[in-house]
Amino acid sequence: PMEEVLAGTDAGYVEAWTAASLVDRLMELHREPDRRRAMSARGRRLIETTYAWRRVAERVEAVIRGAIARRRGGAA
Repeated sequence: PMEEVLAGTDAGYVEAWTAASLVDRLMELHREPDRRRAMSARGRRLIETTYAWRRVAERVEAVIRGAIARRRGGAA
């Protein structure tokens, strides 16, 4: 699931972690504060626009409304 969430966003890393590879990634972020801030901002936007409860509820509502409309024979 994390790979699906983060793929193509540059908001985080998805790898087969080892202690050494995790340390390497953390040290990269430590050495690159601008990249760290940019990744942080992208991650926050991703959460706010895609995974916030309001957005999830809106998508669920749309699915339910579409199912009801189809059951009634109307357009979704």
